Amino acid sequence: MITLLYLIRYAMRDLWGKKVRTGLTALGIAIGIASLVSLFIVSLGLRARVGESINTLLGSSIIVRMRNSEPISIYVVHLLSNIPGVKKAVPVIIGSGLVESNNAFILAVPIDEIQSFQTIINGSSISSPRALECLMPKESATRMGISIGSTVRVVTQYAQEGVSFKVVGLSEVGGLLQAALAGPASVVAVSIEQGEKLLNKRGVADMILIRVNDPSNVSRVVNAIKLTYPNLAVSTEEDVLNQAQSILNTIDAVIFTISAISIVVAGVGTMNSVTMSIREKIREIGVLKSIGTSPAQILFIFLTEGVILGLLGGFLGSVFGIGLGYVVIKQVLPRMFRFEINLPFILSPEPFINGLVIAIAASFLSSLLPSLNASRIRPVEALRYE
Repeated sequence: MITLLYLIRYAMRDLWGKKVRTGLTALGIAIGIASLVSLFIVSLGLRARVGESINTLLGSSIIVRMRNSEPISIYVVHLLSNIPGVKKAVPVIIGSGLVESNNAFILAVPIDEIQSFQTIINGSSISSPRALECLMPKESATRMGISIGSTVRVVTQYAQEGVSFKVVGLSEVGGLLQAALAGPASVVAVSIEQGEKLLNKRGVADMILIRVNDPSNVSRVVNAIKLTYPNLAVSTEEDVLNQAQSILNTIDAVIFTISAISIVVAGVGTMNSVTMSIREKIREIGVLKSIGTSPAQILFIFLTEGVILGLLGGFLGSVFGIGLGYVVIKQVLPRMFRFEINLPFILSPEPFINGLVIAIAASFLSSLLPSLNASRIRPVEALRYE
């Protein structure tokens, strides 16, 4: 134990004696780890927001579509409503068009369901199914100079002359939901009756949202739908969440690949630092070996230097990464796009620990080869080294 502590002190004294080199090497590691940790934190916030958005939109609901992606008959709504355990079947029509010459995503649902899809923050909901009224996101309305009571012209492929709608309410649409559905376009909500006319989908819907009486009955209702109507594709909140998680896992892989480049660069810096330290101490290595120091102990000294560099750089990088992640989530992302993205800042030990472990592992591997070379130096050759 005494020998081990001595070897660690020897490694630390060597690093302390080269403060500038040690600092620059640790800084290189910290930069790579900071970028990795900050992106991990953004990923955590993204996952939490996706789960929240899906839960808010679906909850214990079920999405029903045709397997061939064709529109589904409104008549099916009445059939699905009669399945035991189904509280309500809601037809949904979606499409694209222009609002005041701006790209728009058109969402059409029964007027009593509109607030399930968009939260009204100013004004009111649509008064009647046939009313030429609509809801718009507050951010989009402000950008286009539209206020409650204004009239906007909605143009689609099937209504090329346009239809004038009165804006009766401004809604708050989750940034991720809007990004997934329409990107930077506005999400304009109308009654399903008006959506049928605008998008030429009379008597059909793009999907049906089924609300169940009891969340515990979801699987039973899903099985009943699949058994009774085999041509329908059924998805639950869990299915949609799994699909979203699969996409997020791919994003995480891309994030790690991008960050790995900077970590590799930091690893090269660590290798260079340890190699220089070995070259400067070849005669000392010869002396140590001549008095009985084993190759394993020489290997341990320089591996310890690499690990200390990784520990120092990993700690600093993880701390900086948490701060950088906070800035990205609270300052950068909300201002980066034309639509607002608000992600929660989740202070979890996972990114910090991951950053620290990756830094130590990268530094250990980077210093392994030069340390092995140092352990193989013959005492006579080392003492002759000038």
